[in-house]
Amino acid sequence: MRNSASMVTMRTTMAALVTLLTLVGLVAAPADARADDPDELVPYIVGGSPSPPSTWPAMVALVSSDGSDGLRQFCGGTLVRPDLVVTAAHCAEVNDFYLDPTGLSVLAGRTDLSHGGGELIAVSSVTLHPSWNRVSLSGDLALLHLAHDAQQQVAPFVDRDVEPHWATEPAATIVGWGGTTTQGTSSSVLLQRSVEVLSDDACATRFSSYYQAGFDLCAGGVGYGTCHGDSGGPLYATDRSGVQSLVGVISRGVKDCGTAPGVMTRLAAYADWVRETTMSDATDRIAGTDRYATAAALSSRMAPGVGVVYLASGESFPDAVTSAAVAPAAGGPVLLTSRDALPAATRAELVRLRPQRLVIVGGTGAISADVMSDAAVAAGVAATRLSGPNRYSTAVEISRDAFPAGAGVAYVTVGTAFADAVASGPIAGAADGGPVLLTETGSLGVDVVDELRRLDPDRIVVLGGTSAVGAGVEAQLEGIAPVERIRGADRYATSVALSAATFAPGIDVVYLATGRSFPDALTSGPAAVADGAPVLLIDGRHIPPSVAAEILRLQPEHLVVLGGTSAIPLATMWDLDRLLQ
Repeated sequence: MRNSASMVTMRTTMAALVTLLTLVGLVAAPADARADDPDELVPYIVGGSPSPPSTWPAMVALVSSDGSDGLRQFCGGTLVRPDLVVTAAHCAEVNDFYLDPTGLSVLAGRTDLSHGGGELIAVSSVTLHPSWNRVSLSGDLALLHLAHDAQQQVAPFVDRDVEPHWATEPAATIVGWGGTTTQGTSSSVLLQRSVEVLSDDACATRFSSYYQAGFDLCAGGVGYGTCHGDSGGPLYATDRSGVQSLVGVISRGVKDCGTAPGVMTRLAAYADWVRETTMSDATDRIAGTDRYATAAALSSRMAPGVGVVYLASGESFPDAVTSAAVAPAAGGPVLLTSRDALPAATRAELVRLRPQRLVIVGGTGAISADVMSDAAVAAGVAATRLSGPNRYSTAVEISRDAFPAGAGVAYVTVGTAFADAVASGPIAGAADGGPVLLTETGSLGVDVVDELRRLDPDRIVVLGGTSAVGAGVEAQLEGIAPVERIRGADRYATSVALSAATFAPGIDVVYLATGRSFPDALTSGPAAVADGAPVLLIDGRHIPPSVAAEILRLQPEHLVVLGGTSAIPLATMWDLDRLLQ
């Protein structure tokens, strides 16, 4: 941490404010680290308590050579990827490590620095945030790239759209090996302390000369908080998705620790930079602020004057499933709306596209008459509504409209769950594709049977296992045309099975969407068809092994993640990018 009144040079400032802990025996990675018996220590950061072992596995100590046979701990950091540590920019300026990291290492997997164990890993390069300024103290953030992967568990990195609402959820935790008193006594044992994140107004009032509202956080108070040597370490909090995430990096404060709150770099404000800096050009994201804006972002790749726009409900899946199957062949996108209000992003995209035709999918229970009227005005064209008395009949109406002369293939999936159908858009919507019709698990509706006979397909593809589309329905379908069933052990494996049945290795791009909700995968259909790409599903923060194996089989040049960070967080993008590499 830094005193705002002591800004001579970074080197002299750090020498004055950073507490150093001498360690001996640290010579290789991994290696034991030991120290002389420490003096009796008061067990708190400033007002904190020892951290139970394994509570913060991503915590690392920044250590450097002291010129003899030992190393000195001078800052903290957090492992956010096996090869990447987040810390403070002013920590990287000690001994000019940002220019030459020789002699800089991180010690991972250690709670008590005076005991053995853990990994010592050299830092191969350092990236400072471009706005870092040692005078204004802005942009106090650095990324340490490690020479090889650490074996410790990484910390989830907060994403902008799931950052805690600090006004109502101010609880957080600071962790570090820094000073335990205002006199700078340090601890060899990792310490922690619950703190309250204060409002921007309170922080700006206390630190008017160097607090940046929106880019900083402050926490702590009289008798507790961060201290010298804690710099670069973590501020943890539970984000809006319920995950305990790294939300801040300990940065600076007053010289007398524990007499006022400390200032932390607010990571949500820098999440985009972290992503852009640490991702290869081969992995990208298409996203809006919500499902409606994401659908509009996917549509924005199309030039104005498209043949058709399908407008479906963003609140339930059946109509979006069936419209996503026919939109690509018709040369237009699927946009989403709520029942009673046309979202601004959808309206703007309709205005931009000026389609030749606007199709409203579903009855007034899905999209009201007022929204239909608003959409028609925005698109500049009369709207046509395709709907039936239920989701099954609506799917039939869409099929009749899109395939008046029949189709070579028809897809059938259960109409009570979206899981098996969400990845079908790029398959059903291809040039040789066909409509998606819906069925109940145990029986095929009469109007669906009539539509299949009218289509006269060469084959019928059933999506999902017998718990979704029962054996009795399959038997009915076999009376119409040869049946092929595509299924996996779960929704993720089913998306893999669809991809494996359709795409050969060496494709240009693979789209990835969350398998926990329907909008992003379904509205991606037209874009994926245009790119000749499958849509694979992942489980938010986890990449199912079957999906990872399919990516490796396909060997794509690019990966495109669909949806915001609340659907697929940055950590998952890192995993995907590293998998591709």
